[in-house]
Amino acid sequence: MPRRREAGFSLVESLVALAVLGIVSTALLVASQGYVHRIIGLEDRALAQIAAENALAELQLGLPPEAEPAPLLGRRFGIEAIAAPTDDPDLERIEIVATDLDTGARHAGFLGFFAWGLFSGGLSARTNGETLIQLPWPIWPVYIVCSVLAAIACLVALSVAAYKVGARK
Repeated sequence: MPRRREAGFSLVESLVALAVLGIVSTALLVASQGYVHRIIGLEDRALAQIAAENALAELQLGLPPEAEPAPLLGRRFGIEAIAAPTDDPDLERIEIVATDLDTGARHAGFLGFFAWGLFSGGLSARTNGETLIQLPWPIWPVYIVCSVLAAIACLVALSVAAYKVGARK
C-alpha cells in the first residue's frame, strides 16, 4: 500500500507564517501608537483653545487676569495676551498664547479682536506692573439694545401677520 502524504503545514511553513504575523502585528502596534500620540496632541490643542477662548471672554467682560488659572480636565494653562493695533484705530488684534503649565508646551495662534470706540473709559488689566490690555467698559448695553430691537422686530412681524390673517376673513 502506498504511503499518503500527511496533510498539514511543515515546520518551515509555520515559522514563515509566524514571522509574517509578527511583522504585521508590529506595524499595527507602531501605527496605533502614532494614532494615540496624534489624538493626545489634538486634545492638548483643544484644551489650549478652550483656555484661550475663556481668557478672551474674561478680557472682553473686563475681568482681571486670574493669579492661578482654573484647571481644564485636570490641566492648567498659563495665558499671555499680546495686543497689536490694526488698520482700524477702533479695532485691536489680540493674540493669545496658552502654555501648558504641566508640560511647558506653548500653543500660540489664537486670535481675537476687540472693538474700542463703542464706549469711553475702560479698564486696564495688569500683571507684574505691565499692562496686558486696556479693556472697554462692559459691552452689555449693546446687547440690551440689540435684544430690544430684535423684540420690536418680532412684534412688528407678528402684527403684520395678524393683520394679514384678519384681512383674509
